[in-house]
Amino acid sequence: MSENIQASVETAALFKAMAAAQSEMMPATKDGANPHFRSRYATLAAVLQAVLPAFNRNGLSIMQHPTLGDGVVHLTTMVTHSTGQWMSSTASAPLGGRKDVQAVGSAITYLRRYATQSIAGLPVEDDDGNAASARPARRKSAPLPAASLVPQRVKALSPAELDKALTNLELTPAEMGEWCTAHNRPAPADMTPVQQSQMVKWLSGAGAGQVRTWLELHRTVKEAGLSPQGTGDANA
Repeated sequence: MSENIQASVETAALFKAMAAAQSEMMPATKDGANPHFRSRYATLAAVLQAVLPAFNRNGLSIMQHPTLGDGVVHLTTMVTHSTGQWMSSTASAPLGGRKDVQAVGSAITYLRRYATQSIAGLPVEDDDGNAASARPARRKSAPLPAASLVPQRVKALSPAELDKALTNLELTPAEMGEWCTAHNRPAPADMTPVQQSQMVKWLSGAGAGQVRTWLELHRTVKEAGLSPQGTGDANA
């Protein structure tokens, strides 16, 4: 999947609204099932339900326009602000062996979901891209032994271990603490062992990129002399 990004000349108000909207969004519910990979994922409807209310409250809207050419589906997603400021990106994905209407529709839905999730910085895990690329289903694996179902005790991370885990993900404890505070979550050092484990697992996937994107937007807003709404600022 390829992608390119464009934006209006002025973006300060847009970035301020994006930072505020991201602080209000909750993770999308995994309401879909992929029988080929035996996994669950958030459908396009669930992603939009998680993103649009927060976007609309902050003067943001999303428009998506699909096109098709040479066996490749293209989707341009534009985020607009009530001031007229905007940014857009075009993502593309090949159809693979299938080129029927169903494959085109699956590819468009797939791109819409991923584009919306990526632009909004929405924490979602999904894996149904095989509908567009026509990948064969995996063989059924043998059941796990009963011993693997026994809960394992999670050990709390020491400050040094936590710092190393975040450094490996190109984040600092201060940056992660800033993100946690803005999203009404405990600081990493104050988390329970289970919460720390879940945080590191999420960051090791798509989470680290989403946190860095939020930090960049937040710092851009601060440098512009604006006060982001909904991020714990008493003066907002």
